[in-house]
Amino acid sequence: MGRSFESVGQGMKSIDERRVRSSRALKSKTSSTVKKWWNLQKSIRANRCIGCDDPLEDVVFSVLLGMTNLQDEIKLRPGENGDH
Repeated sequence: MGRSFESVGQGMKSIDERRVRSSRALKSKTSSTVKKWWNLQKSIRANRCIGCDDPLEDVVFSVLLGMTNLQDEIKLRPGENGDH
């Protein structure tokens, strides 16, 4: 008996394919930002053990987590924002 639903990995592949198609219609700068988000979520997803049943939920959660981590890193850098 075959699968009646796709795995999270298959869902991620589908989302990435839609992202690539959609990016073609975007301006270069926006398309570049979307690609950065995708790469960010891939790096976060690879380093965590939280499993989501919905691939889109996994993508959004990973991007938000990655952006929060980057924001925290920036806040911790001394002297870049006039802090001493």
